[in-house]
Amino acid sequence: MTGYSLPWIRRLGRRYNAEGVAGIGDKRHDNPGRQAALTKGQQRELRNLLEAALARQAAWSGREVAAWMRQELGREVHVQRGYEWLAKLGYSTQVPRPHHAKAAADDQRVFKKSSP
Repeated sequence: MTGYSLPWIRRLGRRYNAEGVAGIGDKRHDNPGRQAALTKGQQRELRNLLEAALARQAAWSGREVAAWMRQELGREVHVQRGYEWLAKLGYSTQVPRPHHAKAAADDQRVFKKSSP
């Protein structure tokens, strides 16, 4: 009738008997979750590396971030974690479109002015 299994109802009953009404509440809100793989200092260092790469117009991929993390943490790091940390720090693997090597800037300006 309630949609809960018998073991769960028993667990709630035991919590209610031990803690009262407060024991029935959802305990997930008190769980902060897993600790981040990188410390605050490592996050700052990674952000600085990404900023330096961006200044040189060289974007890091998730694979490169994962390789850096592997070296920092001294353990295996899956490539997906690199992409997740890029996103977490507000970066993207997207890069601007390249300009043609033989493009003439003056001709482009004339075209932009004269096009409707």
